[in-house]
Amino acid sequence: MFEPLPTPAQMARWDHAAIHEVGIRGELLMENAGREALNVLRRNYGPLRGARVLVLAGPGNNGGDSFVLARHLHNLGADTVLLHSRAQNAYKGHARYHLRLAKRVGTPLRRLTAAQLERIRLHGIRNHGPHSSQDDPHSVDILVDGLLGTGFSGLLRSDMLEIIHAANRIAQNAFTLSLDIPSGLNGATGTPQPEAVHADVTATFGAVKLGLALPAAQTFTGMVAPCDIGIPNFCLDAAPPDHFRITPEIMGIAPAPQPAMHKGQAGHLLVIGGSPGLTGAPHLAALAALRAGCGLVTVAAPASLCREIKGGRPEIMTLPLDGAPGTTQWDQTAAQDMIRHIADNPTRYNAVALGPGMGRHADTADFIRRIGPHLPQSTVCDADALYHLSQMPDMLPPGIVMTPHPGEAARLLHVSSTEVQADRLHAVRSLARRYKAVAVLKGAWTLVADSTSRVHLCDIAAPALAVGGSGDVLTGLTGAMLAAGISPLHAACLSVYWHAAAGKFLETDQPRGHLAGDIADALPRVRFPATNKQPINQWRIPC
Repeated sequence: MFEPLPTPAQMARWDHAAIHEVGIRGELLMENAGREALNVLRRNYGPLRGARVLVLAGPGNNGGDSFVLARHLHNLGADTVLLHSRAQNAYKGHARYHLRLAKRVGTPLRRLTAAQLERIRLHGIRNHGPHSSQDDPHSVDILVDGLLGTGFSGLLRSDMLEIIHAANRIAQNAFTLSLDIPSGLNGATGTPQPEAVHADVTATFGAVKLGLALPAAQTFTGMVAPCDIGIPNFCLDAAPPDHFRITPEIMGIAPAPQPAMHKGQAGHLLVIGGSPGLTGAPHLAALAALRAGCGLVTVAAPASLCREIKGGRPEIMTLPLDGAPGTTQWDQTAAQDMIRHIADNPTRYNAVALGPGMGRHADTADFIRRIGPHLPQSTVCDADALYHLSQMPDMLPPGIVMTPHPGEAARLLHVSSTEVQADRLHAVRSLARRYKAVAVLKGAWTLVADSTSRVHLCDIAAPALAVGGSGDVLTGLTGAMLAAGISPLHAACLSVYWHAAAGKFLETDQPRGHLAGDIADALPRVRFPATNKQPINQWRIPC
């Protein structure tokens, strides 16, 4: 269900533990990395014999991976040229060992400079001298980027920046493979510093690094191929990961239909929401819960709004709250009615979805404050309830699920939405800690965090979800999973993935123009197909 996304520092600790605690030789791990990269190249490029391959080797261990790959390419009959960025006698340790092997088998080596790359771009691998008259911009078939690894931080030096610019000019007409990470990317944030190699495929070793899974990296990574290089799971204890990718296997915890089940066994969700002009929000939440398999859904709302909220759907039950005569607001009388109903029916509802379309009237804040102590932990809080929560942080019990978009998160954290988006990982952790909740920060690459500060990332970006009411669908879906007895963290992660998968499913027909109701209607259509081993967006391949 969850795939570790180590930071560069954590990955370095795993490597160190494999070598110094388990006793695996570093040269062997480097050999495994180069061999796995070769397999990735074979799968994605095809036959390698005769291919013109330019391998760029940086100054560190990433350069050592390049030496291994260049040696194997040369051995397979590829027309390989290996360019190394530092003097041969300056390489140390494992990289030096593999450089010697590459030399012994006759791999052509040359010193790497930006000028050398430009000559190769203009005149080809074998005709790159300053007096050559040949001009073939397609002279390089494959470019291997092994310049900088995940240990790189800070800004690129001017000479390396010039080399990366030159490499990218070659990459425009060559299949480009980056080793571990596109050179120039920050391995923790995925941001270029300030530029990076544009790869077609990135073969990343040991595990997908956190930065590769974040939105900023997508322009540069191409397809990300995680490669097992033989680091034992034992080594993860040396630096336990605190970031995880939500995998398709999360769908396996969704409640499965049983032959003898009845509606009471499929959960009963109470949706509390709706106000004048916003009656569609609780309707969508209720519809999504039903489409996700919830057995019963009841919407509690001011009595005068219930018919409109029901919207002609006989499947949606309503609980009219008796407020002051003729009122359409959530007043003190409605709160007393809600509390009395919960007290009289202590086992009726398995979960609560609070907030869709409730409005921002002052009486609504008082309503939420009054009913807060009576709500179960299996509560999802969204929309206008989050507005009121930002002003009264202690009005709801700990352990609930909250699902803000960046604007709502900014209000909850008392910062700007720009600050939230600038460091989404920090923002979602802050939400979870401040409100003692499972926090879902919505957006492309939605994040889920709990009070342990572990963050779970959904790497599906679906533009079809960018429509009004989409968040209400997620609220209802999350409520349905809570009503099914799934823990708050797992319910949030499952719902985020399922919701994104529904958006991706709709895009197979057309990318935009879908309504929020279409997202809800798509939920039962993607639930079981999404249980295959491959991610919905196919952004990576197994090695």
